[in-house]
Amino acid sequence: MTIERAHPKTTSQGEARNLYHIDSRQFDNAAAFTGTWPQSTNKILYYGDDYQYAWGSGSGTTTAEAVWTTAKTADINGQYEIYARWTTAPNREETAWYRVYNGIGDTTVNCSCQLNQTLNGGAWQYCCTTGLSAGQKGVVKLGNENTDTNEVVVADGVRFVRTSKDGADIVDASLT
Repeated sequence: MTIERAHPKTTSQGEARNLYHIDSRQFDNAAAFTGTWPQSTNKILYYGDDYQYAWGSGSGTTTAEAVWTTAKTADINGQYEIYARWTTAPNREETAWYRVYNGIGDTTVNCSCQLNQTLNGGAWQYCCTTGLSAGQKGVVKLGNENTDTNEVVVADGVRFVRTSKDGADIVDASLT
């Protein structure tokens, strides 16, 4: 599981966007896995060192769950776009359900999406936009509850991109 705070990306309007990248394996304790999640490098275009996958429960009940947690807390209240990444293959889940929470221990889903992992692998795919409160960590959960027993759900990486504009985001005030 990798989480890295990237340097702010400056847009053509002079805004800096803070990126938080989280991969499934590098940096201990950045992700937690329950159930069985084998590691793999069999498919290309994964993020970091490898990816992990879980076979579908076939029952609608989560028997394996990946939980990504940002290593750092949000520095200010803001809106964040959530992106996910996976490797593509025909046996992937067509409705992988990503759920986003505002902080550890939060039980209310702030936003969620279902993404088709049979398509568009190897690139960051938009999931949803959520608010994070200053001092909170972003949390994303992915389970195997939606999958058929012949399909896998892939946990490769997620990222948070702060999109709200405030004083901390201004690189050159003359451009606003």
